[in-house]
Amino acid sequence: MRIILFTDIPVWIRPLAGRLEALGAEVVIAAAIGEVPPDGLVVNRISTLLFRKQPEKGAEFLAALQGWEEGGRAVVNGSRVLALGVSKFAQAGFFDDNGVATPQTARAEAGRRAFPDRSVLLKPGAGGFGRDIFELEPDRPVPSLPGGDSMEWIEQESLVPVDGAVHRVEIIGAKILYDACSRIRSQDYNYCLANTEAEVELRPETAMSPLAAAQARQLATAAGMELGAVEYLLCAGQVPYFIDLNPVSSLHPTAAALLDADPLDLTAEYLLRRASVDGGA
Repeated sequence: MRIILFTDIPVWIRPLAGRLEALGAEVVIAAAIGEVPPDGLVVNRISTLLFRKQPEKGAEFLAALQGWEEGGRAVVNGSRVLALGVSKFAQAGFFDDNGVATPQTARAEAGRRAFPDRSVLLKPGAGGFGRDIFELEPDRPVPSLPGGDSMEWIEQESLVPVDGAVHRVEIIGAKILYDACSRIRSQDYNYCLANTEAEVELRPETAMSPLAAAQARQLATAAGMELGAVEYLLCAGQVPYFIDLNPVSSLHPTAAALLDADPLDLTAEYLLRRASVDGGA
């Protein structure tokens, strides 16, 4: 059974490759389109960083996923979720289209303000580790932004959650693994779960707001995201406001204690099941 891990950063997915091989899979780590063999299950592990550093290569990788899908090939985390994952502006529209709450969002324009009467966060469209996000006070114009016209930036309403936390819901298939609650830190927007110094509490789905759990699962399904996470803020009235969709999320290193299983093993087992049904021969 062949599984192709398609990635721009091979070192990130070597632990997953090792688990798959231990379970009997033939694993190909492909860091270029030409390295993808003609058969086997393709698993998209492309980072958002590629679209910031090498947007043309990112576009090529996205087009390759689309081509394989159109040709009937099985792809995990395909072109739809990748396109959403690398554009926070597209995510805002996606959340709105799916009927969930989300902060007001507009494209950022230097010298102007879409929401002049409130504090906003300026975010690059393709994120990663909270890099380059900063807050702008009411009535202050948007300054010149890195990347100019070649890089998407958004202006997003800054909300204050009632519990002082950012929630990241990690999902495999239709299963919610956990809700990771990270304490909000002033002027620090890196809530990546690989940041082991951050104050994080992991909660099972049973401890989540039922609405947040249902909507997180709804969004993952609508996006075609089989592996990854959605993030939200719990605001007044316990309403979840969704702020991010991340198809290449980092698993928390202590999650095994909550799950009674290593989440990396659960990921490998899920991919083996997918490959057995959808084209890993």
